[in-house]
Amino acid sequence: MGAEGGFCCILEARRACNKNEPHKPPVSAMTPLISVIMPSYNRAHIIGDAIRSVIAQQFQDWELVIVDDGSTDDTKRSVPDAFPDARIVFLAREHAGVSAARNHGVAASKGEIVTYLDSDNIWRDDYLRFVASVYDERPEVTCAYAAIEIENPEPEGNEVLWKPFNRGHLRRGNYIDINVFSHRRRLFGELGGFDENLKRLVDWDLILRYTEKNAPYEIAVIGALYRKGEADRITLVENYEANRAAVCAKWGM
Repeated sequence: MGAEGGFCCILEARRACNKNEPHKPPVSAMTPLISVIMPSYNRAHIIGDAIRSVIAQQFQDWELVIVDDGSTDDTKRSVPDAFPDARIVFLAREHAGVSAARNHGVAASKGEIVTYLDSDNIWRDDYLRFVASVYDERPEVTCAYAAIEIENPEPEGNEVLWKPFNRGHLRRGNYIDINVFSHRRRLFGELGGFDENLKRLVDWDLILRYTEKNAPYEIAVIGALYRKGEADRITLVENYEANRAAVCAKWGM
């Protein structure tokens, strides 16, 4: 899962070439180009970092749809009060799980391009600019993904999750993180959203579906930082093997 030196050089060169590009101005708060879907459950203490990383994006034509999945902490009051931005939509619903929360958020969103950011992770400030450029310049692209930096304690240090797209490799295991995956809105209507019967690996199942007929575009930048600090992360509390078996059964793998 580690990054090779050559890939890191490509990333830095790409950033250097693009750092002076003009920023695309917002079209309208009512018709954003990009929708950001952020599910949250009892994350009042950390969600602010994720929200601020969206607000800090160089590309500003977005809406952020936060779906509170029945939190019992202070999320419902503290988040809307702390971020009075007209582009931020806060939706509260009864607890039904991350898949239902994401599906609810996508259905309520308006953007042509859909992206995802979990409440305990953060984006780099140029991520949406690269996403917007890909879909603007390549109308044939239906979905895309970037690299993600994985937070690790010392002495290991952080790693980068990145592989060129290969359908066979994806069927053996997911290497595309939902926090750096994006797609055109029409895929949600045509192929469905997240499987609400799964408790884990829901991103793998969705990405298998969305890339089955058209390969995703590879965005050669690190788009996000994946943080491991929360003890209630799905990767820690939901059974991996049972959910992997369910995904494999769906796909005949």
